Amino acid sequence: MVCQFGGIDVGRRLTRQESRLETRTKLLESAAQLFAKGGYEGASVDLIAERVGYSNFESKEAIFLAFLDAHKRREIDALAQILAQDIPASEPRRVPRRESSRSHRDNRLHVE
Repeated sequence: MVCQFGGIDVGRRLTRQESRLETRTKLLESAAQLFAKGGYEGASVDLIAERVGYSNFESKEAIFLAFLDAHKRREIDALAQILAQDIPASEPRRVPRRESSRSHRDNRLHVE
């Protein structure tokens, strides 16, 4: 049985690209938590990187822009799934209720 974490086999060594993606995901999740807790001003590259042990972003602005990009991609993907449903035009489309944007504990980012 092969155990997977985030779509990556745990039993094998990560490729360079997979390792970068994993680090980026962890950094953006750390950033999301810090931005939610203390706002943009309450976060710093050092605080964000401290939780992960490493940062490959040049600035807090770069991290914030990457965070926004990942968040918007997730929102667009969710909307695309709703629009792809085969629902007659006469029936309203039901949009699932979103969790609070302040709650990031279970709101994992999907980074590409």
